Amino acid sequence: MTYKTSLLEAPFKDGLIRGTITERTPPTPSFTKEGAEHKLKTLVCVHGFEWPASIDQKFRVLAEELPKHGYRVIRFDYRGNGLSDGKFRDTRIATMLEDLSLVLDHVAPDENVEIASYSIGTAITSLYWKNNPSRIGKIIFFGAAFDHASISRFVTLKRALLTLPFVRFTPRSLVERVAWRFKQCAPIDKIFEKPFHPTKFSHEISSDFYRDLLDLNVNPIAETIPQEQRALVHGDRDHSSPRQNVTATFENEIVVKNGDHHLEKPAFIEQWLPFVKRFLGI
Repeated sequence: MTYKTSLLEAPFKDGLIRGTITERTPPTPSFTKEGAEHKLKTLVCVHGFEWPASIDQKFRVLAEELPKHGYRVIRFDYRGNGLSDGKFRDTRIATMLEDLSLVLDHVAPDENVEIASYSIGTAITSLYWKNNPSRIGKIIFFGAAFDHASISRFVTLKRALLTLPFVRFTPRSLVERVAWRFKQCAPIDKIFEKPFHPTKFSHEISSDFYRDLLDLNVNPIAETIPQEQRALVHGDRDHSSPRQNVTATFENEIVVKNGDHHLEKPAFIEQWLPFVKRFLGI
């Protein structure tokens, strides 16, 4: 059995959304134990902020493992990210949502797809599901960032606290508990004093993007997704997107021991990969 990875190119007004398609070749049908033909399934990977699918090791693992079980795996980068055209500066929640819609219409116009989403991609996926529930089967939420209104305030306050001299000797876990408890006190208005802000990887992002985040909480949407269609994978040491931001209940959930936000280390993958495969029914 062999596999191939080909280039995905989906047009948008300023160029091409690019990514990869990994699938078995030749795409011969597989069969269930009962002898019925097993239809090829599509899983689309929806990446996080400044963490393109083209470099995400979680998605690489899925692209290596799932085609063995009759999947084709799509990894795409939002405009202005990774392989895709466009300017990162122009990133907004609306453009991310539009990019996901463009890709799904391009690669699976008449199919029900499954999704593996990560960080802010979990919110984008939830927004898409709200308006297109019939297009999506199962959804895996890695490092879910559902309540960005709270996360943005938490991160802002945590950074402010860590600049105080006496805090340097305070355990980080305590700082984070305080920041989450008093997140409404975050000096969030400072974000809007400048039109653009540097990001972790030397990009710049508009203040309008942060305004988007302060209005973004998809927990009510996630609650409407049937339990059998959603699964949560979260690290117990996720310092970027605390588990407390997810108030939606999950019957299918795994807490990765010592897991961080990215969940890409081999020790973390060993924990969540069997869970993901069981959830997908493979």
